[in-house]
Amino acid sequence: MFTRPPRHPALRGVVELLWVGRAAPVSAQELVIPTGQLHLAWRACGAPIRLGAAGEQVERAGVLGGARTEAHVHDTPGPTRSVGLILCPGAAPTLFGETARALAGQHTGLESLWGAHAARLQERLDEAVADEAVLALVEEALVARRRVAARPPGLREALAAIDGGASIGAAAKGIGRSPRTLNAWFDEAIGLSPVAWARLRRLQRALRLAELEPDWSTVAARAGFADHAHLCREFRAIVGVTPTGWRARRHGGPYLRVSDGRAAIQFYTEVFGAKELFRLVDPDDGRIGHAELELAPGVVIMLSAAYPEQGIHAPAGPGGLGIHLHVDDADALLSRAVEAGGTLLRPAQTQFYGERGGSFRDPFGHEWMVGHSVEEVSPAEMQRRWDSMAKG
Repeated sequence: MFTRPPRHPALRGVVELLWVGRAAPVSAQELVIPTGQLHLAWRACGAPIRLGAAGEQVERAGVLGGARTEAHVHDTPGPTRSVGLILCPGAAPTLFGETARALAGQHTGLESLWGAHAARLQERLDEAVADEAVLALVEEALVARRRVAARPPGLREALAAIDGGASIGAAAKGIGRSPRTLNAWFDEAIGLSPVAWARLRRLQRALRLAELEPDWSTVAARAGFADHAHLCREFRAIVGVTPTGWRARRHGGPYLRVSDGRAAIQFYTEVFGAKELFRLVDPDDGRIGHAELELAPGVVIMLSAAYPEQGIHAPAGPGGLGIHLHVDDADALLSRAVEAGGTLLRPAQTQFYGERGGSFRDPFGHEWMVGHSVEEVSPAEMQRRWDSMAKG
């Protein structure tokens, strides 16, 4: 992804960052974690933006994402080029003539805010070739729509104080205002309460730290959470999964060789509720040359039929890949797997490391270890429990 700050002086303090990104040639769903800021996005490739788990909201000329406190899902069709920006807090009236409060908790089509100007900008974005040309068009459109709009005095200082870990009361006192006044300012300019803003910013700090730090207890302490359990509660409330589940869903993507591609797709659909993204069928004999399935938002597996003549073999029995997957209900999934023809290897049990899970072998020789979190346990506590178990 290519990112940069705005270059036009009129957009300083209005736009924090512009970006251009390209999706891989596969359709999938992306889990979007809220930041507390408003986002504006377009597809610069002729494809619409589809929002919601089923892609039920379709926007063809850009969309503005208002402030929200829970993660959401949107479709990422591929291959695509997307362009967008992150607004500075309090900038909504400057570009859209609306308060952040009026835009909060929803996605608003740009056409409803800019009218025909949005459609004309979309046409130009679709025609632009270079990424820098796309961003230049966006900046030009923003400058043309910019209007003078006052922001609450001291808001920027209060935001910086809260981001630095100050309490709401201390942030209000620092700018000579009451907490009630600060709450009203946040509601109008950001679309969130100061408490909600602080929660989201703390979570974002944790996500950045988690990129380099594997221990969630350390992440919790450095990000400003009371303890590891506090981080887990906030993660569930905002993201919808545990920290461990979030990290697991960001990785994966095994490539499975199977004896029967069509049967495998049917099995994984029945057991996991997989969404078929696309398939390529061999024109000579009808074998599945390649297929991609999304098992959960952002978790994609690929598979193909065996091609012995090319040295590509499927397991003849046990001995295929071993795959671990976090699911919502391990017991129910294991039951579905057995009903669909899988072989139960280990019934669901609650383990010392905070997960309830079991395993099965699918009809194509691959072993699936599935589990759902019942308790967040730090690595140190896992080791302590294991040591205790070993001592009897």
